Amino acid sequence: MDAKGNGRLVVITGASQGIGAATALAFARKEACRIVLIARNVEKLNDVAAQCAATDAATHVFGCDVTDTNAVQNVTGEILDKLGAPDVVVNNAGSFAPSSIADMSPDIWQSQIDSNLTSSFLVTRAFLNSMIARRSGTFVFMGSVASIKGYPGGAAYCAAKHGVLGLARSLRAECIEHGIRVITFLPGA
Repeated sequence: MDAKGNGRLVVITGASQGIGAATALAFARKEACRIVLIARNVEKLNDVAAQCAATDAATHVFGCDVTDTNAVQNVTGEILDKLGAPDVVVNNAGSFAPSSIADMSPDIWQSQIDSNLTSSFLVTRAFLNSMIARRSGTFVFMGSVASIKGYPGGAAYCAAKHGVLGLARSLRAECIEHGIRVITFLPGA
């Protein structure tokens, strides 16, 4: 297991900052693995990649808006062709835009659903069949305490994160017989 391309393949979305970047560094420090970093901001991804590479982890950067179906298909297709099926997929991409329901525009609503929920669906769907064929792997979903509790000014985010938990639970039920694990984290503020 070394930086030459051996070890588990870990794909992380929203890896340019915050929890995604911290997750990438944790994998890089913990074990010999190959890490795929996905986010829109390639400059920040390159910074995270450099930190991971300093630990001898083989790191690959892919700029992608994971709310865009075609972009996800292109990037995941390239990953599958060049690196193979992932061992771990961390669906971390997301955003938060506070707004009351009365003041929320339909665009803000849709943006929150897309960045927090649709992205997880698109990325999971893109890698799922390759992991089923191999009969192994782990999907990790970044939920939130908002996955189980609503709060004022966060209706779109809460709805999306409730959806993330529901998506993960459905995936778990579908994947039990295929040897694929599904984990959902619910961090607080």
